[in-house]
Amino acid sequence: MLAQNFKTAQDLGITAKEYQSLITVMKMFERREIAREEFHMEGVDCGSRACILGWCQRVTDGDVFREYAIDSNRALFGGLFLFGDRRRFKENDPDHAAIAIRSYLTTGDARWDLAVTT
Repeated sequence: MLAQNFKTAQDLGITAKEYQSLITVMKMFERREIAREEFHMEGVDCGSRACILGWCQRVTDGDVFREYAIDSNRALFGGLFLFGDRRRFKENDPDHAAIAIRSYLTTGDARWDLAVTT
């Protein structure tokens, strides 16, 4: 297996626990441990725990991504968690989410536009 070329938590401006939660959730998506029915990206403050942020909080008992505002980490909140123009992405596909998380960890940019075309 090829080595991961992820940026560090510090490079991404997140804590080590937040970083690990993203990796854990990405791998859960890749292994299809999270069913399509258990995942949706309605929004960050929707009260749901089914989005990427919600799954990160589930795997850490709510101990991650509590101290941020969108403006403090736009690549994370405006990119990965909100993925820009929600109208363009009608499917809530865990496979797409895994690709977006991997892109964020590798480049600092979720690139949902590429994730949904694969």
